[in-house]
Amino acid sequence: MRLEKTFAFDVPVQSLITVLTSRDYYQVRYRLSAEQQDFTLWEQRSDGLHVHVSKDVPIRVENLPLILRKFVAPTMTLKTEFFWQGFEPGVRHDGLKSQCRMTLGKAPVEIRGIMQLAADGKKTSRQQWVLDLSCSIPVLGSKLLERAGPKLLELLDEEREAIQAFLTHA
Repeated sequence: MRLEKTFAFDVPVQSLITVLTSRDYYQVRYRLSAEQQDFTLWEQRSDGLHVHVSKDVPIRVENLPLILRKFVAPTMTLKTEFFWQGFEPGVRHDGLKSQCRMTLGKAPVEIRGIMQLAADGKKTSRQQWVLDLSCSIPVLGSKLLERAGPKLLELLDEEREAIQAFLTHA
């Protein structure tokens, strides 16, 4: 299952890149949230920037077939990894792309994709997500993906709101 989502921001793309590659953003975002979250790694390496975040998310399980409920709990940990290949602090970037990978607890669901930041003009930018969701359970796995897709889009909307709030208060 493929999901695509694009967000517009009223800031130059360099400002958006600065936020999303900033340790401060992740520390503020994940420390001030009311939900249980863990900002576990922010590491600049020679190949780029690596960021790992864990976040507990509520999951609606009541309409899942009983056979699938053993893989899903009412609250599960969403682990997200970003790899900003080629990112160097202090260097101006006209756009930037991050490989991302997400897993949801012990559920047999994996999300892989790209988050791309690009200019939409001199003073506006966009964040584009292209994510592929897969499940290792044949046949019934599509039911898990039907649940995961809308929840993932909701989480992306929440992230967009957090980015906007950080930009507004920065």
